[in-house]
Amino acid sequence: MAVFTKKRVRQFGQLIIIYAGVQIAYYSIAQDEINWMSIIISSLFYGIIMTALFARAYSNTKNS
Repeated sequence: MAVFTKKRVRQFGQLIIIYAGVQIAYYSIAQDEINWMSIIISSLFYGIIMTALFARAYSNTKNS
């Protein structure tokens, strides 16, 4: 079982935010329209949700 520290969880969240930003930016460029505000908001929103889900799963495994 891998050891998850707060630092690793935070890095994981940052990776997800970056990944989401890249995916959304790629989609926007493919559509020939780049709306940076929507990219920032959606990537932050996605990153927050995924980080919360990951933290919940981590706390569940730690408690059991």
